[in-house]
Amino acid sequence: MRYYSASKNGFFSDTIHGRKMPPDAKPITEERYHALLAANSAGQRITADAVGNPIAVHDTEVTPRAARAWRNHELRRTDGLVLRHREETEMQLHTTLSLGEFAQLLLYRRQLREWPAQPGFPATGKPKNP
Repeated sequence: MRYYSASKNGFFSDTIHGRKMPPDAKPITEERYHALLAANSAGQRITADAVGNPIAVHDTEVTPRAARAWRNHELRRTDGLVLRHREETEMQLHTTLSLGEFAQLLLYRRQLREWPAQPGFPATGKPKNP
């Protein structure tokens, strides 16, 4: 069986931890345990509610790690647009993006790369998607 301890903010298993669990450890279902892990993998933080049960919450303050992960996702997400435009240009085809749109995209990607070096990162705010 799985357990959650609010004092340790962690999960425990009776097969692994036996009787060495914190006194506030509360049983949770396997289904709830896996749902909380999935929420955590999606960027939510696991914490305890008012009575010590585990819940997943969205942080209002963005951590540098989460900001970099978002930034890396945005760069990967726009890689295909850059590649497609360059291939269309090389093949002398009509481009999907206009020159102005492509320039805005490149500027956005540059801002994404430079964002972590700004003083106060990540509180300076995410670069705006054109």
